[in-house]
Amino acid sequence: MKDPEIYELIVVFVGDINPVIIQPYWLVSKGLIQETEGENAKVELIHPEVVKFDLDWVTFEITRQRLLLKTTKQSHFPMVKDLGISIFKILKDTPLKNLGINHILHFKFDESKYIEIGKKLVVFSNWDGILSNPKLLQLEMTSESREDGYAGQVRIRVLPSELLRPYGVSINLNDHFDKKSNSTGASELIDILQSTWDKSMELSKTTYINLWKNLKV
Repeated sequence: MKDPEIYELIVVFVGDINPVIIQPYWLVSKGLIQETEGENAKVELIHPEVVKFDLDWVTFEITRQRLLLKTTKQSHFPMVKDLGISIFKILKDTPLKNLGINHILHFKFDESKYIEIGKKLVVFSNWDGILSNPKLLQLEMTSESREDGYAGQVRIRVLPSELLRPYGVSINLNDHFDKKSNSTGASELIDILQSTWDKSMELSKTTYINLWKNLKV
């Protein structure tokens, strides 16, 4: 079984968000991170429209439309989930609309295997007479609906890895949830994050296991 060399996790909350509220000192004041973490935070930008900072184990990117939490440290994945939930338990009146649990898995191959994967994902002969020596840039698949009863869908993209060149392959899985009820605030989506987390983690693994198995990689 081919396991990922790099695993990026990105949790995204979409809604009407006030970026300047969520800063390192605010996280410290609410007891969500340690004081030393706040002091050592690498702040890139604090602006009414955009806030960006890094806590070493998680990166924050906040705009008026979304809050993004990103990490590549697998040991800290549950902490990222808990941090997102805690933030919106405090900011419980924030009108969230969507939630995305994004798994970006990077795999390293040699040149021959890299080319073989592309040829197995699409039929290149269909492009005869159209393109000379065609290359696959990206393949995207989506489910018609979720199988777990939640609103939303699962989207999967297969494309060259930006982190493992020249022959890396990335599988990007967007486990996307839409708000289903007419309730206001953040509670519905943070409850979804809590209840679906383990299944989303398992989905990311079964996705690449089954894809490599089907492609005989």
